[in-house]
Amino acid sequence: MTVQEVVMRSTHSRLFWGGMLLLAAFMPACGDDAEMPTDPPVSGRPQPQSAAQGVSLVDAGQATAAIVTADAPSASASRAAAELQHFVKEITGARLRVVTESQAAQQTDLPANRVYIGRTDATKAHVQILPAGDDRLHTREGFELQAGDGAVYAVGNEDAICQGTEYAVYELLERLGCRWFFPGEFGQVLPKTDTLTVPAIADVRQSPSFAVRNIWMSGWATGTGDHNPWMIRNKGTQRGGFAFPGDGSIWKLAPMDKYLEQYPELYAMKADGTRQDLSTPPYMRMIDTAHPKAVEIASNTIKEHFRAHPDDNSYAFSAPDGSPRSLSPEAIAADHGFALDSGQDVSISDAYYDFINNVMYAVAEEFPDKFIVVLAYANRVRPPEGLDQPWHPNIIIQLARLRISTLKEIGNENDVHAQRHARTLDAWARICPQMMIYDYDPHAGLSRMPNWRTGAAASDMRFYKDHNVIGFTTEGHNTFLRNGLNYYLRTKLMWNVDADVDAILGDFYVKFFEDAAEPMRRFHEAIDRMRDESLDGMTWTGAMLDWTKIYPVDQTIALGEHLDEAEKLAQSDAVKTHLAAYRAMHDYMIEYNGLFEHLRAGDIAKAIESYKVLPTILDRTEAIQPGLLPHLPAWVNDRGDGMGYLWRVLEFYRQRTLGGTDDFGKRLGLAPRTGQFRRDRRNVGLWEQWHHDVVAKTLQWEPIDLTYRWGVQGFRDDDGYPYDGYAWYRFPIEIDKPADTGGAVQLVVPHLSAARCWIWVNDNLVFSPADIPMDMSMIHLKQGGSPIHPERFQPFVISYRGVMTVQCHIDKWVREGENTVTIRMDGFMPRLNHHGLAARPFIWQPASPK
Repeated sequence: MTVQEVVMRSTHSRLFWGGMLLLAAFMPACGDDAEMPTDPPVSGRPQPQSAAQGVSLVDAGQATAAIVTADAPSASASRAAAELQHFVKEITGARLRVVTESQAAQQTDLPANRVYIGRTDATKAHVQILPAGDDRLHTREGFELQAGDGAVYAVGNEDAICQGTEYAVYELLERLGCRWFFPGEFGQVLPKTDTLTVPAIADVRQSPSFAVRNIWMSGWATGTGDHNPWMIRNKGTQRGGFAFPGDGSIWKLAPMDKYLEQYPELYAMKADGTRQDLSTPPYMRMIDTAHPKAVEIASNTIKEHFRAHPDDNSYAFSAPDGSPRSLSPEAIAADHGFALDSGQDVSISDAYYDFINNVMYAVAEEFPDKFIVVLAYANRVRPPEGLDQPWHPNIIIQLARLRISTLKEIGNENDVHAQRHARTLDAWARICPQMMIYDYDPHAGLSRMPNWRTGAAASDMRFYKDHNVIGFTTEGHNTFLRNGLNYYLRTKLMWNVDADVDAILGDFYVKFFEDAAEPMRRFHEAIDRMRDESLDGMTWTGAMLDWTKIYPVDQTIALGEHLDEAEKLAQSDAVKTHLAAYRAMHDYMIEYNGLFEHLRAGDIAKAIESYKVLPTILDRTEAIQPGLLPHLPAWVNDRGDGMGYLWRVLEFYRQRTLGGTDDFGKRLGLAPRTGQFRRDRRNVGLWEQWHHDVVAKTLQWEPIDLTYRWGVQGFRDDDGYPYDGYAWYRFPIEIDKPADTGGAVQLVVPHLSAARCWIWVNDNLVFSPADIPMDMSMIHLKQGGSPIHPERFQPFVISYRGVMTVQCHIDKWVREGENTVTIRMDGFMPRLNHHGLAARPFIWQPASPK
């Protein structure tokens, strides 16, 4: 059994890992494409070996090789040579000279050994097959790497957009011990030695599993500028290769300045019956795809583009962001009345893709080899029904689903989001010979809690590969402690979908944590285990969500034991820095969980204290390296997402709870943690009067924690979906006597995920959906601005991203002592798994009457 086999088995058994971790850095190669890089000794002289077994680059601090390029190297080859020169100097302190072949033939003072980069004459004579050329789907990007007899040959495809030679050099550097786990110096691991030898490499040929391997940093976190070099060093790509379907770009198919006057009905009809016009911002303009001239005009625009740009392989466009549609009778009829997968809103897939399909047929008559790339997003993620003609194979779908599992692998039997995503991919793969994925990582809000998907990475990539996916454009965040190894694993698997994840992780623990590898392995696996055991898939939201069901408080605190042990074992300054960042992340997890535990206990003052501590922890990570766990940009907080959302929630509670001089009033009573719950599958509760105490006492109710949504508490159907439908809550609130000088006593029901609700206090209806219109004003309130909803004496309903807060007068029906509150709610919601109460209702009294 090889050392690598032992290591791989031990990662599953966990019995021998401690001893094997120290061997991971010296694992032998196991094949061309699937192998992990093999490291030479990183200090002292290498083992005695013949010249045929390796190529010396540096010996005792002196260069023993020169880097040789073609006389007219490509830009990619020049970058590759510069990178090799840079990193060899970083490793050894010695600077290898970079020369052309002609210069190498003329200069007699060069070291004997050679590293040939790119398409040199020597490489062409030595390497039998040179990766070259391009095709429609960019499948020829690859490289070859050989070493022995005093020469290294690193060559790859440099044609078109290919960067194969650069990848060959990075493969070589990985075999010399270099790693780029995260962007910047924090994630870079380089050996330090005065002697460096490239082990013998017979013939390594590699090509990527996916043509497009892009992760880009969105504006949800401030960028640091070091991400793109990191991507290339891990064999990623930019967005290139295919045209990108930017949101709202569909307007270019029929520019208004050219067609509006002649065809005003070509543009989407609005709800008031008028059409979009020049007053509509370009990025919000939508074509009425049912218009009889739409296909002709759009296809002519695309054909004109290809005539002007014959080298382009594709044309891309997308409807505007959100759920755009035309409300003309013709467009509505073409949609066939299908709803989205949530049961809410209308799907435009049928009309939209029928238009695209017909456009593609028209374009293909003149340009049979060109592609159209379109974004499948929002109200058009479903494959179409009722097409005029069979799906054209030259259409590339870029699928962007928001409602997918944040934490579980595609198809996970315990996660309905994961199952639904699998079915969507199945359906598209049946008609699309190639598609791309636009996904989101992290995909669970802006909390800065670890959103690590270590266990799901390999499974997802292999699922995508089996479903005709040819590339990725992943919307990432510059929050690398939060993302963990997600991006690093993604790059490895996008290049080689069959890569051994266990071996990659073992390599990471050893190289990044050195002597502290074993406790940090346990730290990572404990986080993975908590995530895997959670029921909550958590679809994307800008709110700061409660993670205590995913990372239970006691288990999160216990992670500190692994850090304690790791800190005792750490020897190098680099590892101590790595552990300091992890310690800060762990402190953040504890404080963040603590904030929600304080809210759960009703201790608003302590929750506010935790809120104030969170930014100071982020400061610690930013001091180590920007981008590890940064603060949110001002625009995110200002629009009420992230920390701005948390501030508003806490401010809302503070104003109604603490009773200070600058507050609205005082809390009189708080609902208990546990209430009663009853599902109303047949919608008979109202008619049977479940809200009346005399009836309620005869019914069978189930206990429920009022501070968690019902889906994460096991209230699910036989298919694993959270219960959808009408449901009832019942619980007591005991209150002190209201002040005679105070305002009207009010009930507050915070954080209720429901389409509608009805509320009774002591058998009396105090709130219904007809009472108060929904108020969206909270969305635009800036952090640190005026108090939330200053109309404190008035009943109101606030809705934010599917979360409702209700405040209603109850002074006519409330009494000193115990009061019974009953809530009937309609649970049908657009975002699955977000159902019911997730906070304790309370009764409060304004400080003074209006």
